[in-house]
Amino acid sequence: SNREITCVVPAVTESLADRAFDLSIAVAGRETLQVGAGVLNLDAWFDATPRVIDTLVAGQQITISGQAFRTNCELYRVSFAARGERFFSSAPVACSETALVFDAPVWLYPGTDAEVALFFGESTGFNPVPERRVASGASGPVTVSFAEMFGLVSSTRAFAQGGELLQFAGLGFDKTANGQYECHFVRTGEPPVAVSALVATQRRVQCTTPWWYFAHGVIGLQLVKGGAQIGRAVAGLEVNATVDFDFIQTWSSASPTEGPFSGGTAIAFSGAGFDGAQESNYRCVFTVVNGTGNATNQYLNVSIMDSTTLECLTTQEAALAAGLSVVLTLEMDEVPVAYSTGLVLPFEFYPVWTNIFPTSASALGGDIVTVYGVGLLDTSVRYECVFSVQATQVRSFVNEAVDASEVRCPVPLWPNASSNVEVQVISILSSGNTTIYYLDGTLTPAAFGFFLVQEEVLSVSPNMVFAGDATVLRVHGGGFDVTRNDYMCVLEAESGLRLFSNLTTPKNFSSLDCSLPPWFDTAAGTRLLLYQGASLVPSADEKNISVTILPNWRT
Repeated sequence: SNREITCVVPAVTESLADRAFDLSIAVAGRETLQVGAGVLNLDAWFDATPRVIDTLVAGQQITISGQAFRTNCELYRVSFAARGERFFSSAPVACSETALVFDAPVWLYPGTDAEVALFFGESTGFNPVPERRVASGASGPVTVSFAEMFGLVSSTRAFAQGGELLQFAGLGFDKTANGQYECHFVRTGEPPVAVSALVATQRRVQCTTPWWYFAHGVIGLQLVKGGAQIGRAVAGLEVNATVDFDFIQTWSSASPTEGPFSGGTAIAFSGAGFDGAQESNYRCVFTVVNGTGNATNQYLNVSIMDSTTLECLTTQEAALAAGLSVVLTLEMDEVPVAYSTGLVLPFEFYPVWTNIFPTSASALGGDIVTVYGVGLLDTSVRYECVFSVQATQVRSFVNEAVDASEVRCPVPLWPNASSNVEVQVISILSSGNTTIYYLDGTLTPAAFGFFLVQEEVLSVSPNMVFAGDATVLRVHGGGFDVTRNDYMCVLEAESGLRLFSNLTTPKNFSSLDCSLPPWFDTAAGTRLLLYQGASLVPSADEKNISVTILPNWRT
């Protein structure tokens, strides 16, 4: 206008930037007006590179490009502003008239864009902002982002059954972006298994390991945000962001935890990561520690059902060699498979019986029945052989095991000899009152029978009585039928005189009592006869059972 002229400042080189210029106005090449002299601050910047800086990588630098940067470039500072705060760099590490190179600062807000500005001039501790803000020739604000990164992982291996906490230590994690972070477990050639991750703090992200179906070989572990993998730096150097990770096969339980010495018990191990292709390399181990502290192992082959279940079948040989109480473990390639509880699992072998001999005996008792079995231990353990009929009558006798394969017990006197006894229960009881199982693992009893014996009289007591006294005689013998009440004793003198008792019932199969009225004569040859109904019960060896009648005086 007639009142104002606008001039565009020309580009100049650094060699001219620090000089004083005279400014004048010329019309048609002829100077018409001298305005004055002064120093023109013509330096300017246009861009910052790179626009993304790796937070944890040492030696990261940012370059400010521009023109006419001054020779005393140590007075330049670059600033980064975000979240209402501004941070200044140190002096440039290199400079020219078109570029300033600064060390990137440790940024507290990775993942947040920071606006870049360039300053020039002196600054003090009281006023850290340099004197002048250098003009920007960029078309708009220039921003730089500091990428979030992680360095360390709390563990690079975990049990295949999952549920373990993994923590990523790094910088710049954004708590406001929870839901975007994931841990990826990657096996070559397969889609990743993604697990949601939680930002605990700006410096820590955590996730829980998944159940892993296959624990053989190293896989990759990645930290991902919004589908993009987060970088990693260790000791200031950027490294492969995919971490080598190993899932460890493990077992958490085994069932059952007891079985017979005879073998045949299928022990099922539950766990994760079992490898069916390596089945021949697995073994289950029974370990017993003897009194001297030396461990003895017995090994059994394994059948793998799937990645969570495998079985081993006990054998009689392994059980007998291991002993009663053992520790159960699992191993692969002679290396123990981890037990998730960290403790040992006890396993108990219990004895079994297989058969008995003989399977019948006289009701008079006195025979020996042998119970055969496996794992019947030694002579320090006592057993009871129990003979019973419909749980109503029991006779038990204590005996000791001859060795680990047999126990011998005397057959008791049996109260009923008038007919065959039904099949009896024979149970072998340990001192801990534990019923010994049959070979098939059940509490099935053995079959036994008491056969009838010929009734006979063996002796009588007393065998001397006084004349004139009522008398009770106890007759000893065998095979008496306790179900009958028609037994009668008869005293018979040589003269043929007889004295009859009342009818009586045996006390048991080997004795009965006869009540006789007074006998008023003396006789040395009086004999005792025993009748069952009308039948005479024979005496042993057909000998006479005599009773002597002695004279008696009263007053």
